[in-house]
Amino acid sequence: MTIAEEIPKSGPYECNGALRTWDYTFTLPNDDTDDTYLNLYVIDSEGTRTLITENFSVNVATKEITYPVPGPINPIAAGNTIEIRLEEPISNTYDPTIGQWDAVALGEQTDKTIRLIQQMQVKINDLNLA
Repeated sequence: MTIAEEIPKSGPYECNGALRTWDYTFTLPNDDTDDTYLNLYVIDSEGTRTLITENFSVNVATKEITYPVPGPINPIAAGNTIEIRLEEPISNTYDPTIGQWDAVALGEQTDKTIRLIQQMQVKINDLNLA
């Protein structure tokens, strides 16, 4: 797989007290199917970012997150925003010293390296150094 030039972040999306479905536009690992490191944040009017760890669902086929899932939690009120990010841990899963060079595994590790660089670019952009 080749990673297109993209930023692994969608949003911020303005909340209005009614919306529950939020889309993301970037590519996930493992042929766009692995949502393990897909993170959802709510940012309040003061800029405080809160990682959401429950009451949401991911549909990788439609590239949408539902938050909150229908139930006891109301949709997020106006004045807040939603942000969706891919945040993989920094690690190396490829060991070239074991056996022969595996082109597929090497390609996957290269793709992960590009995704990590893109994630770092998002964090740099968040600093607002201008």
